[in-house]
Amino acid sequence: MDVIPEGPNGAVPGHAMLEEASLDTQKLNYAALSQKAVVQASLEDGLAQPHEAQSLAEVVERQGEMINVLLARCQMLENQASNNTIRLAESEQKAEQENEHLSARLHSEIAALESAAERDQDSRTVQAEVHEAAKLRARLRGELDSLKNAATSRGFITSPTSASRSSWISSAPSVRKTS
Repeated sequence: MDVIPEGPNGAVPGHAMLEEASLDTQKLNYAALSQKAVVQASLEDGLAQPHEAQSLAEVVERQGEMINVLLARCQMLENQASNNTIRLAESEQKAEQENEHLSARLHSEIAALESAAERDQDSRTVQAEVHEAAKLRARLRGELDSLKNAATSRGFITSPTSASRSSWISSAPSVRKTS
């Protein structure tokens, strides 16, 4: 059987209510027995006439039957309350476990998304650097071509062949850009 969770101060939730219902049940049983005893005593002592005692006995018997029905109903309600308390505790425990599982899963998904975002940012940074390098290369290629065209048009150099091109590039003075 499952353990019923304790409430504040170690009390079992609903336990006091069950004890009160049990005491009420005992009181009803005692009342029914007392009424029967009164009828029996009045008959024995001659305080009541037999026909009065008979009608009083019928009333007491009907009340006893009603009390028994009420007692059975109270016992059924006590059992339902106990079962509901146990089911509620189980449901709360299950909900807490599901909440912990969901929380752990969400934390792992968030960590994975953060990692993916960092990788994506790194990838974009590399792509931007490659793009900048390609733009710089294209700009330098354009400046080199314009310088060669200017040098060729002024007659400083003739159109270089592929063999002399590499020697021409290696003999060219280095130019530094100043900021």
